Amino acid sequence: EFTYQDNWERLRTYDNPDAEYVGWLMDDDFYLPEKTSRMVEAYRTHPEVSLVTSYRVFVDEQGNPLPKERQPEVFAKENTVYTGQSIGRITLMGIVNVVGEPSTTLMKKSLIDNHRYNWIELEPAYDCGDIPKWLYFLQKGDLFYFAEPLTYFRMHGDNEENKPEFFVGMA
Repeated sequence: EFTYQDNWERLRTYDNPDAEYVGWLMDDDFYLPEKTSRMVEAYRTHPEVSLVTSYRVFVDEQGNPLPKERQPEVFAKENTVYTGQSIGRITLMGIVNVVGEPSTTLMKKSLIDNHRYNWIELEPAYDCGDIPKWLYFLQKGDLFYFAEPLTYFRMHGDNEENKPEFFVGMA
């Protein structure tokens, strides 16, 4: 039987030798049909970019958009390239995940250390696995942010974001 730990181990070690980009679709999230092609085009037209993301819509367990007050803030009103340094600073100073969840991004495979994704163990003192990985990518280049949603992120009781210790974890 395939377990939760098996799933994370596969995520951490997966390596398609033919892939130029890596995009993760977590088990309960979903992409809009044009997400991947639009993000690949952003990389091709902006070689300085090391990470591509978009606004995302939070949905309930049935896939219905949550009310406006429960949606993430819109970071930009139009598609924009930001310096990695500026997004890193906003992330750290504002304690905000501008980039979003793994399902929201498309990553350059060439920038991933030994093809190990290390979401959770990257920084064991903190239980916020996405942010250390985004900061690593932002050191390598800029961020392309799509202002319109290209991913739907399902919110439910098991999301890390719903846990009070999300940003200040215990090791």
